[in-house]
Amino acid sequence: MAEPINSAPDSSRELITFLVGSQEFCVDVMSVREIRVWTPATPLAHAPSYVCGVINLRGAVLPIIDFAARLGMTP
Repeated sequence: MAEPINSAPDSSRELITFLVGSQEFCVDVMSVREIRVWTPATPLAHAPSYVCGVINLRGAVLPIIDFAARLGMTP
């Protein structure tokens, strides 16, 4: 993994890394609410091909997005 980029000498940032295909991505840990095990999504009619469907998470309906499909990558 690449070295972290710091905007100031004493600043630090925690990142979560993940793979989409063979490409590595990262997200600031402070932007992540939780990480959950896979839950099957309810399909949506007429949704774009990269939308797997939606899940109900404690009363909130959340879309499930296939990042590889959204970015035009092969899985």
